[in-house]
Amino acid sequence: MADNTTVQCDIYKNCFDHIFSAIIISDKKGNIIAANPSANCLFEQDLLSVDRSINIHDLIADHEKHALEKIIETGVDFSGCCGDYIPQELQFISGSGKTLQTYTFATINKQGDIIFTITDISDAKKTEAISREREKHLLDLTNNLHGAVYQFVFVPNKKPEFLYVSDGLYELYEISKEELEQDPNALQKLFHGGDKSSVNTAALEAFLEKKTCELEYKIKTKSGKQKWIYAVANPHRMSDGKLVWTGYSMDITEQKQAQEKLIESEQRLRIHTQFSPLAFIEWDNDLHIMDWNITAETIFGFSRDEAIGRHAFDLFVPPELFEETKQVWDKLLRQTGGYKAVARCISKEGSYVYCEWYNTPLFDEKGNITGVTSMVLDVTKRKEAETALKESEQRFKNVAEVASDWIWETDTEGKFTYVSDRYSKVIGIPAEKVIGKHLRDMYVSEDPRKKKEWLQAVDDILNHKGFWDYEFQVEMSGQRSRWFRISGAPFFNKQGVYLGHRGTGTDTTEQRSAENALMASEEKFRHIAETTYDWFWETDSNDCFTYVSEGFLKSLKMEKDNVIGRHVKEMLVVSRNDQIKSWYKFLEDIDARKSFSDYEYQAPGKDDKQQWFKVSGAPYYGHYGEYLGFRGAGVNITKEKLAHLDQEKCSKRMLELMDLMGIVVWETDQQLNLNLLSENFEQNINCDRKKLLGRKIKELFVDETNIASIRDEIIARQSFTDIVVTVPAIEADSDNTNMLKVSGKPYYDSTHEFLGYRGTLQSIEKV
Repeated sequence: MADNTTVQCDIYKNCFDHIFSAIIISDKKGNIIAANPSANCLFEQDLLSVDRSINIHDLIADHEKHALEKIIETGVDFSGCCGDYIPQELQFISGSGKTLQTYTFATINKQGDIIFTITDISDAKKTEAISREREKHLLDLTNNLHGAVYQFVFVPNKKPEFLYVSDGLYELYEISKEELEQDPNALQKLFHGGDKSSVNTAALEAFLEKKTCELEYKIKTKSGKQKWIYAVANPHRMSDGKLVWTGYSMDITEQKQAQEKLIESEQRLRIHTQFSPLAFIEWDNDLHIMDWNITAETIFGFSRDEAIGRHAFDLFVPPELFEETKQVWDKLLRQTGGYKAVARCISKEGSYVYCEWYNTPLFDEKGNITGVTSMVLDVTKRKEAETALKESEQRFKNVAEVASDWIWETDTEGKFTYVSDRYSKVIGIPAEKVIGKHLRDMYVSEDPRKKKEWLQAVDDILNHKGFWDYEFQVEMSGQRSRWFRISGAPFFNKQGVYLGHRGTGTDTTEQRSAENALMASEEKFRHIAETTYDWFWETDSNDCFTYVSEGFLKSLKMEKDNVIGRHVKEMLVVSRNDQIKSWYKFLEDIDARKSFSDYEYQAPGKDDKQQWFKVSGAPYYGHYGEYLGFRGAGVNITKEKLAHLDQEKCSKRMLELMDLMGIVVWETDQQLNLNLLSENFEQNINCDRKKLLGRKIKELFVDETNIASIRDEIIARQSFTDIVVTVPAIEADSDNTNMLKVSGKPYYDSTHEFLGYRGTLQSIEKV
């Protein structure tokens, strides 16, 4: 191809050098006679090398040679009609061995040369493959999500246009893609109540501000299922400027139900703790108060606002118990003890309060202690009774320490499957000798009557009945008989199948002995400690009882069937006219959904005997603030009321008797200043009562013959009886004096601290 080829090459060079696509010209045999720079660059070699002749067939991939021949055969002939022609996808091989994916077409000029136009589409093909792979991956991901993924165009006041919806749509909404395509508003028709308006408002706000739209709403599907849906959608603009929202929805019904149950449980717990007869206190790790219920306010005198955030040492712990309290607290935080304690505290008024503390550490998810809860029982009255018992007979140190509990459990046949170690210590029989024995075989007593009572209790157990405080006597070999009290209740599995009985037992021998000794010793106390049967109750939104505890039924001596379903106003009634005002106030609180505390009322009991009760309660609400009913607690205070009335009658009779006898009662403080004279003083003594109050008795009770003896008795804290003294006249214009017969006795508090003198005086002569 000598000079002619060179001339042709120069002609083509001038024509194609500035074209970006690769241009290759060959003769009819495929020998390359011209190529532009783009072709040399694409194939990474000089296609017009002077060293060798390159044929177009050398550049094509082997499996594409036939396709190249077909392109050449069907190439457009410029000498003929210039019809349409379609580029073919062909693979070429570059000089470095790289595969080139191209669009290629060929034309034939008048000289019969073949002109190849080759465009490299390798990068485009790779991008297209990656895009297809990513789209497939995205479809697999969205279709396997537990929810629905979708894209839509939202324009206010128009139906949404869904561009894409995943397969999870039907499972979530029970709406197919075809149904959504026919009716884009099909989802909104499922919205529950007012949720439709709130969802539309939130969507419009997000559209206007072009921000993320996040919603929770309730739907009702075609099958009647009610579901809670969480949905979130983010806006983004497409290359054509259209604002498209990509969203995701998921079913959160179980989560919502769990949240509602948790809120209801916490609210119920709050009501029970706030109105519990025990004080409920919650602490942080540094002994600061985090929670404080109504009973805590009653016991310690500090309101909730006064207590929250305060340190125990700043509130009610006496300084002498700081170190001991720190040790108990350290044990609690180390989980080595301190779970139960009895401590002396100081109330807001400065008086001592004795309390039993039951402490429980609180843990986070990692097992770290985050605080402590305490249930506190006021045992001040019990402590005072114990102190009085020591002073009178010195027979018992601590009645509260007499009770010792153990735990027991039986199978369905009434055979013991478990008894705690405490049983062995109290009864004296090793636990392993009890396991497997039947309740009927337990040795109680040879007394037929006691044995019959025990077998009756066993029958109750075998009939799946609960029993409380069954007391029996055991005749111990070589020892004195002992008294025990047991309680038990049946337990069942989740299917309601009876599995056996569980219960507790207590050695009440010392308590019985203490009670008998106390009644025999001057009849100073009728009971060592009074048992309080507290109970809980709950109503529905119509204020009708839905639940009452066993203590409620026992206290009112009623059957559950006669209580459940009755209105609360039918149960709490008054029997005296002077209670009508407080009764109407109680009814107003119920109707107004207000909490009430310590409402006290009197009602006839069994055999028309009057009983007194004290109840507290508060309304409780659902997740959406709807009223659900009342919950509260109550206590029978009949014993306390009767004791108070007896005390008032006794005091009144004593004062009347002393008044008839002309006897005056007097009292001093610790400094021996006269701080009390009974009302009948001026009727019996010719002296102004008010002018004597505040004077020291050593200045008032004087006599030349016995002044020293009275002072000696007072200094020695001794009693004196019927000492004749004179009291000088107080009036400035009078020289009269009163001759009195005086008796006195020192009195002390429970810790034997001297509080002053008390006594009587009587006029024996008027001068």
